[in-house]
Amino acid sequence: MEIKSKIKLKRNTQQKKIIIEVICRENRPLSVDELLEEAKKELPAIGLTTIYRNVNALVSDNELVAVDFPGQPIRYEKRKGASSPHFICEQCNSLFDLGGDMPDVSYSLPKGFSRGSMDVVFYGKCGNCNS
Repeated sequence: MEIKSKIKLKRNTQQKKIIIEVICRENRPLSVDELLEEAKKELPAIGLTTIYRNVNALVSDNELVAVDFPGQPIRYEKRKGASSPHFICEQCNSLFDLGGDMPDVSYSLPKGFSRGSMDVVFYGKCGNCNS
């Protein structure tokens, strides 16, 4: 009688490796469309469904984290320690992680309110668009 293990092993596939390499190379959070465009340069046969499946697996494995701002596509970046501020280029719509700690923001909330998490986003033109 064969006993099958219930332990789910993490698989490091070529597709996952390429996704991580692309995010590290671009050094900014990327959407699935941006990931697909860049990953096709390394693996031309890769498709959008494969990108979604592997990104979801990498998020589940705590390798990537989703960055979701209103009015923007969800983007993915390498998981780091604490949250950091981001920058959105108003011309090319690229998103950049500024790194470092969140700025110290003290703000008086109305009575009865309590603060949870906080996102800080700066808007302007990135270095490529400013050239």
